[in-house]
Amino acid sequence: MKKELRNPLEESIKNRLKEERYQISEKKKEKQRVSFVQLLLIVVMGIGLVASTVQLLIKLFS
Repeated sequence: MKKELRNPLEESIKNRLKEERYQISEKKKEKQRVSFVQLLLIVVMGIGLVASTVQLLIKLFS
């Protein structure tokens, strides 16, 4: 029987790469819901943006 010569450095590198490789998880990710406070903040910011744009246009054209 021939004895295979093994390079310890190469084996170490291969083992580390095997451990670090990305593995696809079997668990499905749950969709995060937007909380009421976040939704309220988005709506208020949108209203403020529209109102400030309207005021700016009124000042420019008057």
